[in-house]
Amino acid sequence: MQFTQKALFFHRNAFDFGERMLTYRIDDEKASAGFSVLYENISPEKSLQSYREKAPIYLGLILLVSAVACLLIGPSAHNPQVSTALGWAFVIAGWGSLLVGRFARFDSTVIGTPQGRILVFDREGKDQIVAEIYRRRKDEIRRKYLEVDFLNDPQHEIAKYKWLKGEGIVSEQEFEAAIGKITAARSERSGP
Repeated sequence: MQFTQKALFFHRNAFDFGERMLTYRIDDEKASAGFSVLYENISPEKSLQSYREKAPIYLGLILLVSAVACLLIGPSAHNPQVSTALGWAFVIAGWGSLLVGRFARFDSTVIGTPQGRILVFDREGKDQIVAEIYRRRKDEIRRKYLEVDFLNDPQHEIAKYKWLKGEGIVSEQEFEAAIGKITAARSERSGP
């Protein structure tokens, strides 16, 4: 299963949901980066952060430099009126782009991993992507840790189930059932 998102101008991200791991990629106007992370290593914590889109600022600066060039070259050009008019048009467009850049922001849900941060843009599909990440995290942790390991120290198993409950991986009923199995096995080991 794959998802892609686009922020305002140049920021794009892609999510490739594999069987055991998520492959994440983000691209912006300067660089691309990505990594793969096992679902179990995705942090249960998430936060909301706001980022500035820088593309309009770069465009504004380019337009202002072009405006200066037109206005400086204008008097000596073949048609000075066109060159001067074009220069002033670049000035207006440049300042307009800088103004847009000043306020162009996008929000993202940020999810931590040992490999880096995952940004899920606050755009269409955000809720579905975040839900899929955490559903797969929960499923993978349940697959790996849900069974009671009777060969393990009972205290470690109890601690494991407390952690699973705290993470929201097991329900209260599953927690109680597992603790019951662990205590019953401990009683059988110690004998009468």
